[in-house]
Amino acid sequence: MPLVSAPALEPLPASRPDAPLQESESTLAKLVTHRTTFAASISTEQAQLQLKRLRQGYAAVEEKGLIIGLISRAQLDSLLGSISGIGFALHSRLAIREFVTTNYLRINDAQPIAETLAAVFARPGDQFYDDVVLIDVVGQLAGLIPVHSLVHFQHRLWREKLAQVAAAGADLSRANREL
Repeated sequence: MPLVSAPALEPLPASRPDAPLQESESTLAKLVTHRTTFAASISTEQAQLQLKRLRQGYAAVEEKGLIIGLISRAQLDSLLGSISGIGFALHSRLAIREFVTTNYLRINDAQPIAETLAAVFARPGDQFYDDVVLIDVVGQLAGLIPVHSLVHFQHRLWREKLAQVAAAGADLSRANREL
C-alpha cells in the first residue's frame, strides 16, 4: 500500500492568541493543522523521511480505510537512530504498523469543546503532547490537532469568559449605582 499524505494546511486565523473567537470558529475542525496519513505497510524509514520532509511531528496510520493509530517522528527517530546504527539496521525495513501508538485520543467534530478539552488534559504524561485525531461526522479523518493548538484555544476561551464576567460585573455595578 503506498504512502498516503495530505499537505499541511495554512495556519488558521483562530490560532492567533489575540484573535477574538467568533461563533463560526468554535468548531474543532478549525484547529486542524494537517492531515498527514501513512499506510500501515510503509517502512519506518519511509515514514521517518516523510515526517522530516513535511516537518510534521505526527501522522495518522491507516489500514483498510481505518485509522489504526499514530506514529511520531520522535518515536521513529528513537527507534531508528542514525543511518549507520544498529536500530536502523534492525528496524528501517519493518512496516510502521508494528510501532503504531494505538492508545491515542480520537474525537469527533460534534463533540462539545469542554468535553474535548477535558479528555485532552486528562491524558497521562507520556501521551499528553500527542496530536489529537479528529474524525468528521461520517467517520473519516478530518485531520490532526496539535495539543498546543488546543491549549491556545482553551486560553482564548478563558480570556473571553473573563471579559464577559468583567462586563457583567460592570453592568451590575452600574445598575446598583442607578438604584
